[in-house]
Amino acid sequence: MGKVDLRALTANVTMAMYGAYAVQMLVGADMMFGANSPIGMVFWPSGVTPVGEWFARACGLTILTVILGPLYCGVSRDSFLKQALFFNVCGVFLGSYGSMMPEAGGAVMWKVQTAINVIVTLLNLYVVLQSKGFIGRAKTPSKSPARGKSPMKKGK
Repeated sequence: MGKVDLRALTANVTMAMYGAYAVQMLVGADMMFGANSPIGMVFWPSGVTPVGEWFARACGLTILTVILGPLYCGVSRDSFLKQALFFNVCGVFLGSYGSMMPEAGGAVMWKVQTAINVIVTLLNLYVVLQSKGFIGRAKTPSKSPARGKSPMKKGK
């Protein structure tokens, strides 16, 4: 049995988890997470307003855009994991807050999701702390290319 690449595993788990939520929010927050959820993930037992639906779709699109970065936009796995760590830490606090909202009606899914977020966040924190350059900027060239040697060609 080979060695497990925890960085790849963490990135993939994070992309899968948030990707699923993003798609579900794009489909419709009330349909997917309301009282009659076909997948049993009830976050809002009292329903979602039309404004809440619009906002959930906007959030779903934003999340989908961020998680597709490593696959289609050239975002490095390390950069993605740093972004995900920030999102995961905040998600733990938001999930805890959601579980205490009276409007959520004590929905068990908030507690389940918060527990999952804690596990993913700890794994994410571990792999980010193990990587080099925990805090740092993207690498930039040390000097500009010589005049006329730029990889970009001017159109005629």
